[in-house]
Amino acid sequence: MEHTNTLISQLPDTAKDVRLGIQSVLTPEGSQGLDATQIWGTALAVAITLRNPQLLKAIKADAAEHLDETGIKAAETAAAIMGMTNIYYHTTYHLMKDDTYRTMPAKIRMNASKSHGHDSTNYELFALGASVIGQCGNCINAHDKVVKDHGISREGVQSIVRIASVLNAAAIMLSMEDAA
Repeated sequence: MEHTNTLISQLPDTAKDVRLGIQSVLTPEGSQGLDATQIWGTALAVAITLRNPQLLKAIKADAAEHLDETGIKAAETAAAIMGMTNIYYHTTYHLMKDDTYRTMPAKIRMNASKSHGHDSTNYELFALGASVIGQCGNCINAHDKVVKDHGISREGVQSIVRIASVLNAAAIMLSMEDAA
């Protein structure tokens, strides 16, 4: 976690809780119900989704200590697929008043979600983290159901939400620092 700690040490004192949160949630002790692969794969998918280059660089460097190449590719795939589906389903299910759009085929490709080559439960966790950032309720609920059906506890799901939350706050603060 060397790269991430170096980066978050640069956050202002107003983000002390964010620093402490990151140091907690990126460990198995701080993310109950998850192992290191699940934590770091989720962190990577979330960092990609957040689009902050500094955060992504640090998380990706540290994630490489916990993920093999297929794990990294699965996190990248989850971020890419959720980048499409979160927008599509959030719009058609939550924003558009005409319910007809919900019955229409999405016609967006999601084949990579089945062919990423990594553990399917972990992939779903990575997708859940990206969906939390994407704020798509349907996607969040769909991934929540799948991971719980695969034996992930509610505490594990909550840990995914916490990872996304604190990394989101870090990205906000890093963007603020870049603008100063």
